[in-house]
Amino acid sequence: MPKTVKFDEVFEHSEFENIFNGKGVVTQPTPTNKPKSTVTIIEFDKEKALEFFGDEFKGLTGNIWSRGGRASFLRSQMLGTTEVKINKLLVTYSQNSMKCSLKFEVYQTSGFGWGVGFGWMYKNIDEVW
Repeated sequence: MPKTVKFDEVFEHSEFENIFNGKGVVTQPTPTNKPKSTVTIIEFDKEKALEFFGDEFKGLTGNIWSRGGRASFLRSQMLGTTEVKINKLLVTYSQNSMKCSLKFEVYQTSGFGWGVGFGWMYKNIDEVW
């Protein structure tokens, strides 16, 4: 089950264009999809995201946590670490607010199995951006 990690940044339109112009697949605006929109949406599959960021996303790790609460009222506990890989990236940019959102869909590749009642959180992905 993939998880999502989201970052919001503020960019001038020229900065956004310099970084993302010609990269990924533009899904909005296009001639057939909201051509006058001030919101730009760019999708990157796994290969294009890794090509765009290079070696920056190698060695990402996350923490695996038990889920607390439930009928026993137990606290969540960290169970260990896991390797995390990028599955896809969605970039959304609003020219009006100059807000750029990067939504990374990531998945676990090692460590504990998913199992019922287990989830995981991120540890080192914020060091990249």
